[in-house]
Amino acid sequence: MCQSANLLPGENGTVQLASALEECICLESLTLNNCSLGLTFGLPRLAEALTRCAALQELRLDGNGFGDHQTSILASALRQCSELRALSLAWNNIRADGAQHLSDLLRHTPNLMSLDLSANELGGRGAQAVASALAHCAQLAQLSLNHNDLEDEAIARLAPLSQACPRLSLLNLSANDLGPSGTRT
Repeated sequence: MCQSANLLPGENGTVQLASALEECICLESLTLNNCSLGLTFGLPRLAEALTRCAALQELRLDGNGFGDHQTSILASALRQCSELRALSLAWNNIRADGAQHLSDLLRHTPNLMSLDLSANELGGRGAQAVASALAHCAQLAQLSLNHNDLEDEAIARLAPLSQACPRLSLLNLSANDLGPSGTRT
């Protein structure tokens, strides 16, 4: 189901969508990019509905402006989606605390093949949290961490991914604060 760039009428629209999704237990793909999801009641309600979508393989929630608290709620709910293969949370406001919640999720998604956290504000601590959990994602082939205020030290922590994730074929680190030592890592 793709509903990108549809302005759901805030909280009420997101709650209504969540109610409909509760009946979609066979849903495999959901894209709600740039939909102005209601963050106070709507996103938590959507997360609750996703716990019933055990077949979910792909979730894209780019550009909805949620932060660490909403990421915590979403990550907790997605632990029920053991078939998740692609997760995109780009262009939100996820920082180090939100990344820590995502790392808890990543430890329970061994089938994850693609993770896009572009254009958030993970910083070094957030990148470290994500990197430490990716060892549990041996199927990971694509990782996008561009535009995340990452510096050389954070990039160095990502170097072991080549061994932990042997299928990793795309690692996007563009538009970060890489210096000479970060580009040698």
